[in-house]
Amino acid sequence: MENQINQQIPTDVKQVIEEAIGVIETNTPWRIVQTPEQRKGGMHLGDKSFGFADKVEDYMVQNPGLVPAYIDVEAFKNDVAIVRDLQKIIRRLAPLTQSLEDTVSLAGQEAMVSAIAFYGAVKAAAKNNVPGAQVIYDDLKQRYTNSGRKPANDPANP
Repeated sequence: MENQINQQIPTDVKQVIEEAIGVIETNTPWRIVQTPEQRKGGMHLGDKSFGFADKVEDYMVQNPGLVPAYIDVEAFKNDVAIVRDLQKIIRRLAPLTQSLEDTVSLAGQEAMVSAIAFYGAVKAAAKNNVPGAQVIYDDLKQRYTNSGRKPANDPANP
């Protein structure tokens, strides 16, 4: 496997990224976190529904006499506005997040290929009584040990 991700993030770049994330966090103190159950429940304002809500907002403003007294029009308008604004931000961040996740995935795959190759070399060295190899092998083989049984899924033991 060719190593496609042969890169480190310079400390100053990591700091700039962390600061930028901090700016977003600081400027969105009203963000909420829901449980998985909360995310599943209730109505969701997706793309199709947003068009509907957007039209309703226009009609409410144009026809205030038709709005039931129990609807807080300003709160409704705020909800529609924040959805609109956050969707724009999310659409901008989504490709970035996906590319970062793809980079993590590929770098992880590349790291594991090298790690497994090293593990196989150490295993062979330990089998041939190379000094120091057995200690390293004993430590690394724990990754593939299944509750004291024979190592399961040991990539160095096809």
